[in-house]
Amino acid sequence: MSWKVALVVALLTAVITAIITAPVTDKVTRMHGVSDFEGGRGMLIGFVLIPAGFIGGFLFGLLGTKLVHAVEWNQFWKAAGLSVVMGQAALFGIAGLSVLT
Repeated sequence: MSWKVALVVALLTAVITAIITAPVTDKVTRMHGVSDFEGGRGMLIGFVLIPAGFIGGFLFGLLGTKLVHAVEWNQFWKAAGLSVVMGQAALFGIAGLSVLT
């Protein structure tokens, strides 16, 4: 695994996961009835859930690069695709289980 490829894939996956986390968490927190009093729900989303999505996406990016054994730049898209799919599957899996409870 090349550390340059791993870092670029991890950052790309982290940014995509954080962007997708914002509308998903907005919908889930509305469904759970989290109070909007004095911006509480917005602060939860902005300061806890989106950074958690970024960190999770970064870790999935590293894991995807490791699983693909990306040692050269020609394996970048394969590693990025796997990492983004794993990150989105985890995000929607957590959101779905949260809504089901």
